[in-house]
Amino acid sequence: MIIESKRLILRSWKDEDINDLVEGLNNINVSKLMAGVPFLYTLNDAR
Repeated sequence: MIIESKRLILRSWKDEDINDLVEGLNNINVSKLMAGVPFLYTLNDAR
């Protein structure tokens, strides 16, 4: 299922999203607000 608006697209994860996920969660301002997300977030964490 895909849900779209003018500014946002929600869809299921794809394998090619993994690098973007790791990059985003390695931002301390993002990870500190998320319970259970380690900092530094690695490819192994994403897998």
